[in-house]
Amino acid sequence: MKQVFLCFLTLIVFNLACTVPDKKLNIPEDTSALPDDLNQPLPFDNEIIKDTLDNGLVYIIRKNNKPENRAELRLAINAGSILENDLQQGLAHFCEHMAFNGTKNFRKNELVDYLESIGMRFGPDINAYTSFDETIYMLQVPTDTVEIIKKAFQVL
Repeated sequence: MKQVFLCFLTLIVFNLACTVPDKKLNIPEDTSALPDDLNQPLPFDNEIIKDTLDNGLVYIIRKNNKPENRAELRLAINAGSILENDLQQGLAHFCEHMAFNGTKNFRKNELVDYLESIGMRFGPDINAYTSFDETIYMLQVPTDTVEIIKKAFQVL
């Protein structure tokens, strides 16, 4: 059923793309602003700090003043549903959900209880998703105390 839906959705998108009026593209004639080599990587934002810990974990930090008094922490794992075989379909997504059910440091509901006790809510402040090639965990934590930040990193 899922494959039929995806097929149907693909046909709709393809049909919409084919019915766009045939107009001349508005491409400027002066292409001097374009880089000479379009295969060059995009420049990295100068305000970003990127480094790698001894254990191989890559971290990226960028200051952002909005929302105020909050830090957005994300854990990106380079694994998703593409790595599953037919008998494992859905396992990556299941693991994503199970991560919020407790850890070695936060038994059963202690994790959820702690995050809610500091004013966080599932959805807006605590979330995750699994796609074909990645699983991302997202926490938007208050920056009221150093202890909250330390615990947030422990949660990740």
